[in-house]
Amino acid sequence: MKIRTRFSILISSLFIILMAVLTMLLSTRMRSILLTEMKSKGSAMVMGLAANAEDALATEDDLYLVSFCKDAARMEGTVYALVVDRDGIIRGANDITMLSKRLDEILPFAAKGESLRTKLGRYHSDEVYDFSIPITSILKTRRGERLIRIGAAHLGISKRSIDEAIRNLQLIILGFSLISLSLGLLGAHLLSYFMTRPIDELTKGAVEIGKGNFDYRIPVKSQDELGDLTRAFNKMATSLKEKELIKDAFRRYVSHQVAEEIFKDPERYLKSLKGERRRVTILFADIRGFTPLTENLAPECVVSLLNDYLTVMVGAVFDNLGTLDKFMGDAIMAVFGAPVSYDDDVKRAVSAAVDIQKRIEELNQNREIQIRVGIGINFGEAVVGNIGSKQRMDYTVVGDSVNLARRLEGIAKGGEIIVSEPVYREVKGIFPMQPLEPVQVKGKKDLVPIFKVGL
Repeated sequence: MKIRTRFSILISSLFIILMAVLTMLLSTRMRSILLTEMKSKGSAMVMGLAANAEDALATEDDLYLVSFCKDAARMEGTVYALVVDRDGIIRGANDITMLSKRLDEILPFAAKGESLRTKLGRYHSDEVYDFSIPITSILKTRRGERLIRIGAAHLGISKRSIDEAIRNLQLIILGFSLISLSLGLLGAHLLSYFMTRPIDELTKGAVEIGKGNFDYRIPVKSQDELGDLTRAFNKMATSLKEKELIKDAFRRYVSHQVAEEIFKDPERYLKSLKGERRRVTILFADIRGFTPLTENLAPECVVSLLNDYLTVMVGAVFDNLGTLDKFMGDAIMAVFGAPVSYDDDVKRAVSAAVDIQKRIEELNQNREIQIRVGIGINFGEAVVGNIGSKQRMDYTVVGDSVNLARRLEGIAKGGEIIVSEPVYREVKGIFPMQPLEPVQVKGKKDLVPIFKVGL
C-alpha cells in the first residue's frame, strides 16, 4: 500500500473517530437538554390539569374532566391525559374508552406519590414518561380546614419525540461529517501528494539505478529532511558510478566471477591477486569430435550448438561453487578452491563433472547430433593469481597440477571422467571408482595412476 494511501486512510480514520466522539457528546448533551425541557413542560401541564380538574372531580363532573384532559393532550408528543379519583378509577381521559377503568389496568407503571412524580414505562408499543401529581381539596371541619387527596392527574409524553430530535441531529451531523470528510480526503490527498512526490522521485531514481543508469539525478526542491535524502541519493549515485567504472576496468583483466567475489571483500583477496601457492582442484572438460560433427552445419548453427553445451557445462560448475577459469574453443577449464576455498573442493569438482555428463545426456535426448564430453580432474598445488601482460591479465591457475589435469582430459573418452590418484584418495567411498592401467603422460617420468568415475 502506498504511503499516500496510508496517509489518506489515517486522516480519514482520525476524522471519523473525531466526528463519532463529537456526535456522541452532542447527542448526549442534546438528549439531556430535551429531557429537561420535556420534564419541565410535562410538569407544568400536569400541574395545570390537576388545578383545573379539582372542582370538577370534587363535584363528579366527568364531562368537564374529559374536556380538560382533551385540551391537555393536544400538545405534540402527548399520549394520554387522565384524571383518577382516590380509588384509582379513571374519571376523565382524552380517550373516552378509558373511562371508568382502573388506572392499574391501563397504566400499571404509573407514578404514584404525594407529590409531583415522573416515571418511564411502556404504553402499548411506545416508551412514555408518566407525569403524575395528587389532586387535593380543602375540607372544612369544626376543627378548621385541611387538605385531603381526592385523586390524581396523569400526563403521558412519548419518549419518541426526544429520539426523533436526536435522530435528526445525528442526520445533520452525519451530513456535515460526509461533506467535511470529502473535503478532508481531498485535502489529505493533496497534502500527501506534495509530501510523497519526492519519495516517488526517489523510487524512480532507485529503479533507474537498478537498471544501471548511474547518470540519473533527482532535482533537489526542498530544504527539509526529504531534500537531505535527495542529496544523499545523488551522492550515492555518483559513488556507484565511480565504483562501476572501477569494476569495468577491473573486469578487463579478470573474469566477471572473480571480480564480483573480490569486490565483496577486496582486502581478503588482495594477496591471491598478486600470486600465491594454493592447493586447488582443476577440471578440464572438452567436447569430443566437435569439428567433424558440425562441419556440415551453418556457422550460426555451430555457434548456437556450442553455446548450448557450454552453457550446460558452466552451469554445472557454478552450481557446485566452482570458478570458470576460461573457455578454450569447445573446452572449458574450471577451478575449485580459488579464489574461494572450501573443505570439500575435490568432492564438488567431481560432483560438477558428474552433473556435466548427466546434463549432456539429457540435452542429447532432444538432438540429432550426439555430443560426448571427456573430463579430467586433478588435485594438487598450483600458483594462482593475475597472470598476463600490462595490456591484459587473467586471474588463472598455472603449474604441474594444471598440466596433469589437461593430460587426463586428453585421455578421457567421450562420456568419461578420469581423475588422478590425489583426487581418488579424497573422494573414495563417495563416488564409484574404477582403477585403470597407469599411463605415461608428457612431463612425467613415472607412470601415473588414473581412475574412472562411475556414473
